[in-house]
Amino acid sequence: MPHARIRYIFKKILKKLKYSPIVAIQGARQIGKSFLVREFLVKELKDCRYLTFDQESVKESAKANVEFFLEKNSDVAPLIIDEAQKVPKIFDALKFSVDTNRRPGKYVILGSTEFSKMTLITENLTGRISRIRLYPLTISELNKLVFSHETTPFYLSTKSRLTTKELIKYLETGGLPGLFAIRSMEEKRQLIQDWLSLTLNRDLHEIPKLKLDSQLAKLILTEIAKLDNPSAGEIAKTLNVDLRKIKTHLSALETLFIIQPLNPHSLGTGKPLYYIFDVGLANFLGASLQRQLETSFYQNYLAKKSFSEKGENREIYFFRSSHGNFVNFIEEEGSQINALQIFHEGSLKKIHFYGLSAFKKIVQKKPKVKVKLFALASNIHQPSPRDIQMVAWEHMG
Repeated sequence: MPHARIRYIFKKILKKLKYSPIVAIQGARQIGKSFLVREFLVKELKDCRYLTFDQESVKESAKANVEFFLEKNSDVAPLIIDEAQKVPKIFDALKFSVDTNRRPGKYVILGSTEFSKMTLITENLTGRISRIRLYPLTISELNKLVFSHETTPFYLSTKSRLTTKELIKYLETGGLPGLFAIRSMEEKRQLIQDWLSLTLNRDLHEIPKLKLDSQLAKLILTEIAKLDNPSAGEIAKTLNVDLRKIKTHLSALETLFIIQPLNPHSLGTGKPLYYIFDVGLANFLGASLQRQLETSFYQNYLAKKSFSEKGENREIYFFRSSHGNFVNFIEEEGSQINALQIFHEGSLKKIHFYGLSAFKKIVQKKPKVKVKLFALASNIHQPSPRDIQMVAWEHMG
């Protein structure tokens, strides 16, 4: 199967199972969670057992008596439970089981929604659980490249490892395992439409105690794909819908891992901006080349951060000054701050770099802080300010 690739995160899952009683693997529908576990984890861990609450008999057995369900499967380790959120009572039972007999690698739970109050899952597994977020295949994973640049700014490779053709294909197809290898564009678009329909017409309405509108949710996703600065306020203004209603739907879409926020940097202004979780879906919803590049970068950055050994020390933001100067991404790691502007234009002028220059002037007022400026562009052999490092799009691999 073309999507049967070892994910970079796999080694981290195995590592977490050595010290954590419960490992949670979460991510959007059809992102490859179940495939990763069934095809790789089950074969690696001989004494495990895979069960899914998508199977009605298994789900009803757990609902009837969760303690007995876990005891009945206590002869294996880990017990792997897919779609765990479909039986909310399982979380309290897992807590009791771990507190009674605490040992590493006892359970692996998978979920396509966030375990949160919004989904009425009030689990208290602090200190007992390690969480792993699974993202779409990165462009490096898709092209079977070795991940070897976790210490570089923004996880950009030090040299181009992709062809322009490979990058353009990724912007078109994204990294959803079941979609990227399909050659027929018509078939691919139909599958994406089916994915959207299932997610928005079924999964969205499984979030309890909320009156959610599937059509409005799709309109919100479309605006996130198309708008230059898709904040909740900008989306509400564009759709002429009450801001509170927009925020409720954004929270629900975030709970399903379909969108991911990007917060403003503390030195700037503004509200969180939102990105579609997969560039292929953003493309389908009408994203411009600029938005495709931004979405692809952010998607790959978050994925690399999740499996990087030092990823927990990095934070990423956007920057907007009070005068309107804008920088796409700001990365902080200790006293080091990196700023990255992404350009879709083939020819750049001095005005294009004003946002980066403005940000540097503000940062330089802070003591003991180092700042580096980067520009991601199609043509790096052109005039640019001396303090800005030009990087080719293909370095995203």
